[in-house]
Amino acid sequence: MSDSTKIEEINIPFQIKNIEILEVNLAFPGHMIKENNTFHYNINLQHRINQKNKLIFIDTSIEILHQDKKTKLGFIKATCVYFVETLLDYKSDIEEKLIDLPQAFLNTLNSISISTTRGLMFSNFRGTFLHNAVLPIIDPQAFTAEK
Repeated sequence: MSDSTKIEEINIPFQIKNIEILEVNLAFPGHMIKENNTFHYNINLQHRINQKNKLIFIDTSIEILHQDKKTKLGFIKATCVYFVETLLDYKSDIEEKLIDLPQAFLNTLNSISISTTRGLMFSNFRGTFLHNAVLPIIDPQAFTAEK
């Protein structure tokens, strides 16, 4: 690998401070769902930052849809709160309010948040018609940022 294609390794220490379930909804479709049903998922991640306390909040919202991709069967929203001691080191040069974290670090936090929400889904939907709605492995790099 040439010097120009090396990826800079980033080591930003962080701690998970809190995990909260913000919302859980089930919408029984009026008929039993087959065990081999294919579920579809709409996933949204929202980042919020509290600079004063050096916290990053990642809200993960997952909508569970029937295989027809129209019928909403359930919804879960959870937040993972991370403490990053060096957060203020990443203030944007352009605008003081903005934090410009490396994408690789954000991918790590996104991956942890999605995986945590997967576990919360399984725990909350156990014993319901969504028991088999297990969120597949998601590549956090597949998400695009909207400002």
